Amino acid sequence: MTPEQVRKIGVETTIAGIPCLVVCTGYSPGRPGRLYGPPENCYEAEPDELEWEIYDRKGYLADWLAEKTTNEDEDRIYALLMAEIEEDGQ
Repeated sequence: MTPEQVRKIGVETTIAGIPCLVVCTGYSPGRPGRLYGPPENCYEAEPDELEWEIYDRKGYLADWLAEKTTNEDEDRIYALLMAEIEEDGQ
């Protein structure tokens, strides 16, 4: 996906009960591990990497809301954005 395509991916969710929009600002697909061959050519798998920004309902960047995110919020946002990326990639 190009940076322009990634920038268009956004999902509506809530953080601390507050409605917001989360927009993907960066995506790097993971890399499968290599566990065969000489040891110097082996490496573990790398997961997908996502970066995002959080906006309030009026469309303003909401760093104050990003500070309220919990691990559960981050897991949910990651899953929502990955689902959108996979859907757009097909």
